[in-house]
Amino acid sequence: MELSEWIHTAHAPIILLNASDEAQRICRKNGGLSVDQLLNAFGVFPRADTPVRTINGHITLPELRLRFISASKFKTSSSEEAAVKLNHVVATSASSLMARSVLPLDLAPVTTEDDVAPFLRSIGGDPMPWYSAFKHEVMESFQCDDTSMMYHPHALLLVVSSTEADPRGTFHQLGAPANLPSVFHDGLYDTNVPKYYLVLHDAVETQHTSIDAGAIYRNLNLPPNSGGVVRINSLSAPVANDVWSHHPYVRGLRPSEEEQPLPYGCFLSDDDRLALRTMVWEFGVKFVLPAMEAKLLSLNETVAAVRKGVRNALKAWWRKPKETSGTLNRVYLYRFDSIESNMRLLADIAFVIRDYDLAYNMYKLVRDDYKNDKALLHCAHASESIALCLYMMKGSPADIHHALDTTAAIYARLQVASPTLSLVRHAARTAILSSEIFSHMLSEHMDAASAALIRGSSATDPKLSGLGICSAVFLERAAYCDLQARNPKFRKYGFRMVMAGHVYSLLGYEPHAARCYSCARAVYANSRWHHVDDHITGTLAKQLVGLALPQQAIALLLTRIGSGRHAKGQQL
Repeated sequence: MELSEWIHTAHAPIILLNASDEAQRICRKNGGLSVDQLLNAFGVFPRADTPVRTINGHITLPELRLRFISASKFKTSSSEEAAVKLNHVVATSASSLMARSVLPLDLAPVTTEDDVAPFLRSIGGDPMPWYSAFKHEVMESFQCDDTSMMYHPHALLLVVSSTEADPRGTFHQLGAPANLPSVFHDGLYDTNVPKYYLVLHDAVETQHTSIDAGAIYRNLNLPPNSGGVVRINSLSAPVANDVWSHHPYVRGLRPSEEEQPLPYGCFLSDDDRLALRTMVWEFGVKFVLPAMEAKLLSLNETVAAVRKGVRNALKAWWRKPKETSGTLNRVYLYRFDSIESNMRLLADIAFVIRDYDLAYNMYKLVRDDYKNDKALLHCAHASESIALCLYMMKGSPADIHHALDTTAAIYARLQVASPTLSLVRHAARTAILSSEIFSHMLSEHMDAASAALIRGSSATDPKLSGLGICSAVFLERAAYCDLQARNPKFRKYGFRMVMAGHVYSLLGYEPHAARCYSCARAVYANSRWHHVDDHITGTLAKQLVGLALPQQAIALLLTRIGSGRHAKGQQL
């Protein structure tokens, strides 16, 4: 996946979904799919070429992405919850390593830069195939984070089943402000979200009844393009055609860790899938994008009115920092109706629709206000967003470096003053974004990518934090950046792989530790660093015994005998 595609996958327009229990019931026939999972499966249109109106004209979106999130899951994620998910990703990949017996124990040695390419080939494929899932979980942990308005929903999708006893009453109940998530009541997001009404019609379950889904929808008397009807479950018998198990927003929302007896989408016919895809497309093009356009223009007028005039300029000049003491009876520093939140939302919408120039200018503007208010977390996130805009606009590498370094420096400063898990999470996100940007620019920026990951790794203590796994993952990723630099730094690679292996072992992930030590051994085995080689070999042998691989451990230890480097007592 290209970096620009990944960035827009992580920053897709958010659709808040509220479905009735009956709608969820008929959806779950399909291998346990929830309504949000079902719609997320059809939420990507790679060749959309859709025009969008912005402040300075029109922009053509090359692709359209929509992200559906259930109201029951739409809440702020704690750092502890994020740690559990990140550790689950690493633990699952460790189990996969053991199940497939793919520990790289016999790798090509690396003694010169010319040996790097054969070494990478001997590893085979992506050395960290689970890293994409790790990145995904880090980015997901910022859902409803108050330093950004990227998760502000652009529409509220209300879903009922045609089998409801009172569909109109159910719609009214689902759309009531009292049923919105707590982030709306606490003032982070505006409760005035455009509503779209969807009726799901189970074709088989209603075939011998008088239920008319079309009549139900018409009786709502809605304006054009404000809702629709979709037939699902047209198959009377399930089919084994699971195509969504690896979809990040389908797989990740499975209601339980237990294996489902039926594959995803097993009762959906080809016509059902086409109807769902058509519905999501029309919902996006005819409802979501116009709503985003209108919001963009409205916010621009609001921001322009506040920022214009001599009086407002003087107010801005003499403004005092926003008070952050506990005496204020509010949950968030900036409510949705503050000028700072309006500017931030304007910038985020502009970024989503790819008006990077407008987004860049708004991020710079709101960052200045954050600086005046001494809202350092908000300021850091704005600098990070500025770097993303610069990258998407192919801006100056020096400016990108400066924006990302500013972000990392703020987190480091805050971490020294008051270390928290939340700051570790913020630093991890910046490390990921920085390393991805630098590594995709040119090989000459691999050193910067490695340095960004090392900063992210050093932001946490593996012994004290559930997010300590970030330290190991970033150390390993930094090692591969060192190896793929224009002038491969294979000795630094070996050193960092030893460090990563140590942290993995400390956290109990022995398969990953063994893999890192084995890769590092390829660097030190034929070098003058005999003591390092002996230490790595002995440690790796102990880990192999612990992983129930005694034969491999014995074979490894036999390489120490007869080497002429050890006295008899050492060999014993």
